[in-house]
Amino acid sequence: MKTQISRDSFRPDKRYTGIHQQQGRVITDADWNELVAICREQLIQALADVVGNGSPRTGAVSITADRKIQPGDLYVDGIRAELPGSAPFLASAQPDLPGYPALPATGPYI
Repeated sequence: MKTQISRDSFRPDKRYTGIHQQQGRVITDADWNELVAICREQLIQALADVVGNGSPRTGAVSITADRKIQPGDLYVDGIRAELPGSAPFLASAQPDLPGYPALPATGPYI
C-alpha cells in the first residue's frame, strides 16, 4: 500500500528535540510524522550509545556444536535483531535466505 503523507520534513542535522502543538492550530500529518521521527532517532542514538553491538548473556543467537543456528537476539548499532523460534535449525533452513549454499563438510565455514 502506498503511503500518503503531505511531506517528510525530518532532518537529523537540524537537531530538533520535539514538536509543540499550539492552541487553536490544526495538527498536520507532517507535524505528527516529524515528532515520531525525532523520537525514533533519539531512541536509536541512545541505544547505539548504551547497547552498541553485542548479544545478551542468555537468549542470544548462536551457532551450536552441530552447526545449527540457535534462535535469539543480537544488537547491531543498538538496533535489536531477532531470530524468532525456540529450536535450532540448519543454516540452509533460514526463512529469509532462500537458495543458501550448503556449508562445507570440513574446515572453516564462517
